[in-house]
Amino acid sequence: MKTNTETMQNTDWETVYVAPGSGKDKGTIFVGVNGRGYYVPRGKSVSVPPEVAEVLKNREAMLEYAEQYSESVSQIN
Repeated sequence: MKTNTETMQNTDWETVYVAPGSGKDKGTIFVGVNGRGYYVPRGKSVSVPPEVAEVLKNREAMLEYAEQYSESVSQIN
């Protein structure tokens, strides 16, 4: 069984960057995957497990989609 130190040195991890937020979005982002929680700081490049990187990529895609949808609905009125 791997120790925490061995897990932290995993070479399969990916480096991600989450842009700094404004207002209430200045803090860290919590990502929960398979019962484990990770806090990802904004404005820093950090290494995370691949499954956390995937969640963050999906998050960005959904935020972009939501913004496009919001703009398209506002143009109807």
